[in-house]
Amino acid sequence: MLNKDQILKLCDLRTKEINIPEFGGIIRIRELTLEDAGRIYAEIQEYPEKERGYQDIFRAVATSVIDEKDEPIFSSEEVARLGKRFSDVVTKIYNEIIILCGGGKNEEVEKNSEAAQTVSL
Repeated sequence: MLNKDQILKLCDLRTKEINIPEFGGIIRIRELTLEDAGRIYAEIQEYPEKERGYQDIFRAVATSVIDEKDEPIFSSEEVARLGKRFSDVVTKIYNEIIILCGGGKNEEVEKNSEAAQTVSL
């Protein structure tokens, strides 16, 4: 049977490096925590319902794209700026985050992805 210390050692967040040719290199993402997800959910409630899908994407990407010290490198506003020029790349990063968090390509991911690509910012 596992003891507390063995279980707590499992708490390190998973990370993944992904190649983004449009950016000319590799970025690192980390999975979202339950706290991250709750904060993102609370933050997007201030937006009209039609904007929540892409606001969720911006915040998830901003939280998950990290540097070598495991610190986020973008704000959600900066991700929104990237989304104006690279909506397909931002969507790709978001999908990779969802997969890393244990999700997969599902209807909600696809719906949010479509919202991000069709929105005019």
